[in-house]
Amino acid sequence: MADINGLTNSVIEREQAKVDQAVQAYQQEQAAETETKKENLKQTFVKRKFNLEQDSKRQLDILLNSASLRKRDQILETKQAIISDYIAQVKHSFEQLDAETTKKFIESVLNEYSNPEQYEIVLGEKTRDLLNNSLQVKAPVSNETVAGKAGFVLRQGSIEYNYLFDNLVEEKTSSLQRLIVDQIFKKS
Repeated sequence: MADINGLTNSVIEREQAKVDQAVQAYQQEQAAETETKKENLKQTFVKRKFNLEQDSKRQLDILLNSASLRKRDQILETKQAIISDYIAQVKHSFEQLDAETTKKFIESVLNEYSNPEQYEIVLGEKTRDLLNNSLQVKAPVSNETVAGKAGFVLRQGSIEYNYLFDNLVEEKTSSLQRLIVDQIFKKS
């Protein structure tokens, strides 16, 4: 019987060794699989973290650019308001010219034309009111006026030369704008 017990023990030991080997192989396989899953999760985490950081940077860049654009727009609006106010003041100053200065202006313009008597002067309504028919020049002065305007129009037949003050300022607006920008906003 000793042989049966020895044989049984020997079979049990071999089978136990196979089971131990299978368990050990299974544990190694599970450990390797767990390690692979950990590595995959780690890589997924790193990718997500990178993507979140990139998204955050993009959002920050967008916010900074938006703030920068708003600031630039506000500066441009302020500059444009200053320029518009200045041009309005220049127009107003032209309308406030005294009678003597206005007469000298009209005379100097007429002196630039040969044969000024061939031209007709059509005064702006505000200028006619200012001069009270006291303008004495070589060109005839029309009874017609340009409503609500200061300055005059020089007419020769169907050709008109516009010397209305608001028009003169408008013609010089771009050079006035450059002057203002150069003088006031050099450092901006």
